[in-house]
Amino acid sequence: MAQPNVQAFFVELDAKIKSGDYEDVVSISDNILKVTDDKDAIRCKIVALIHLGKFDQALTVFNQKPGLTEDLQYERAYALYRQKKLSEALAVLDKVPDSPNKTQLLAQVLFRDEQFSEASKIYSQLTSNLDATSPELAANALAAMVSSGGDSLKIISSAKGKSYIQSNHEFAFNAAYYALEQGDIGTAEKYLKQAISSCQKSMKQEGASEADLAIELAPLQTQLGYVYQLEGKSDEASQLYASVLKAKPSDEVYAVASNNTVVIKKDSDKSASLQRLKQATSNKEKLNAAQRKLVEFNKGLILVSMGKQDQAREVIKSLETEFGTGSDLVALLESSILFKNGQIAESQELLQKYVQKNPKNSNLRLMLSLAQIQLEKGDVQSAIRILESIPERNQKAGIVATLVTLYDKLEDVQGAVKIMDEHTQWLDSQKDNSSENSTKFLKQCAAFQLKHGNYKEAASAYEKVLKKNPKDIDAIPGLIVAYSHYDPKQAQKFSSRLPELEGQTSVDAEQLEKIAIPRENQVAVETKGSENSGKKEEKRKRKKKRPQPKDMTKPLDPERWLPLHMRSTFRARRKKTKGLEKGAQGGVAVGKSVKDEKAEQKNLPEIKATTAAPISPAPHVKEIKDDKPAAAKKKQNKGKKKR
Repeated sequence: MAQPNVQAFFVELDAKIKSGDYEDVVSISDNILKVTDDKDAIRCKIVALIHLGKFDQALTVFNQKPGLTEDLQYERAYALYRQKKLSEALAVLDKVPDSPNKTQLLAQVLFRDEQFSEASKIYSQLTSNLDATSPELAANALAAMVSSGGDSLKIISSAKGKSYIQSNHEFAFNAAYYALEQGDIGTAEKYLKQAISSCQKSMKQEGASEADLAIELAPLQTQLGYVYQLEGKSDEASQLYASVLKAKPSDEVYAVASNNTVVIKKDSDKSASLQRLKQATSNKEKLNAAQRKLVEFNKGLILVSMGKQDQAREVIKSLETEFGTGSDLVALLESSILFKNGQIAESQELLQKYVQKNPKNSNLRLMLSLAQIQLEKGDVQSAIRILESIPERNQKAGIVATLVTLYDKLEDVQGAVKIMDEHTQWLDSQKDNSSENSTKFLKQCAAFQLKHGNYKEAASAYEKVLKKNPKDIDAIPGLIVAYSHYDPKQAQKFSSRLPELEGQTSVDAEQLEKIAIPRENQVAVETKGSENSGKKEEKRKRKKKRPQPKDMTKPLDPERWLPLHMRSTFRARRKKTKGLEKGAQGGVAVGKSVKDEKAEQKNLPEIKATTAAPISPAPHVKEIKDDKPAAAKKKQNKGKKKR
């Protein structure tokens, strides 16, 4: 039998490498390996499999041909990294000689292994000269710095960083993540919209299909949905999550979108929500630790609300196994179970003990849960004390609004004013004190002061609004009303700044007095008559009720001929005493009845503390194309030598 021409195989292999037909590269390499164990053929096959994303098959080749793959440890480490076998990848990288590609791959592996500080140090060295740094490498460096708490602003605020925000959607996404970490939701929204725009533009230039574009946009849209959720725009967030889930994105993005959809829907369909979260956690390794923890916590909360407490306790055990017994989420789930069972005092005691034992872990969610329990008990003062003890309360407009509402409920105007003054001072201390949120809050403060008769304070607040925006139409009428109570001249002065009425500007007073005042009932009758003038009235026919057939087997009532009040079964009606209070005759009821107090307690603001928590997609570390093994290029040269 004739021996196959190996030289011809290599000529064909070189042509397929140049054209990028990696399926054919694998097939031809197999034909060569059937004849001879050639290292170049092994290299070409492994690199082609990596380009095709068949990392498990590439690792199988390494295991089958260990002697021929000793020089391909970098490629082996890369395949292990893409298979999420991070500890094995790190061990293999120790055997790889130092090179720029090895350093970049090491940084990526450390980041995926959530060793953010070590990854950030390597990326800082790689991006020391930012002007010579590629946008992909800059995006990866920013992701590591954001996750480790490094100096991310240095990269974002640089001239190169600003240009990357406009041109590279991965970099813009990570910049938005940094803005979210800093609590700057407005900037995060702006960066994400820019990221979506630049992604659409670049993908269309590359000729990508609609399906590929939808998958690439999925993480950006999910993060934007999270931002909308934080802003209270639930409808917009739901629409984005629905489009993301329809695109069937990666497991991580699918899990985040599913979780956040559950948070928006709350109690609308608990069974469907539970199913979504189970699907989200089917591939836990795709999520980072923080995401896994929150998804499991949300699953536990839904199980508690459905009354499936045994399953909820299983979730608690899994959280303790993975994250330890000192987790705040475990304490919240245990407290929720007690609360669901009506053990409110025990639920409160459990959380208080946790706060005392773990003061550093006493986060916002725990404190809000404690405040919610106090409100359920009707203890408004204790709820106020807990909310005021939260250090970052001025950064949370919802907490400030809740405190003002609670003080107003107690008719403690000074306490409410104190909270508003503290928040105003905090806003003034911020750099962006001319923002829209600051102006809105000042208007609300002024309206509150005006409502409670503090006219000078109301006027002062409205003047601050006008300093920020002299053309603010909403503030001028309020200022005029406030001044009219103690300084009519100032009220007259500001009244000239009111906009003119549209339409007729002059009115004849004498002619206006002669016009008859229309009666409301008369107008309604005339209108009704004009509408039905051309219609005939149709008489409504009612069906006659027929008597039910009597059951003659039962004995007749002997008292059936007696009047009702003379029958033995007759009970006289009680007189209506609704609204009367007990006490001395002629006395006036002072204070509120228990019923009134309960009604007022129901009207207290509800703090949704122990509720499902939305999660944010993790910063992006893109697989840099230069990081993929360069063996294919080397093989092109070696293939030519074989010819």
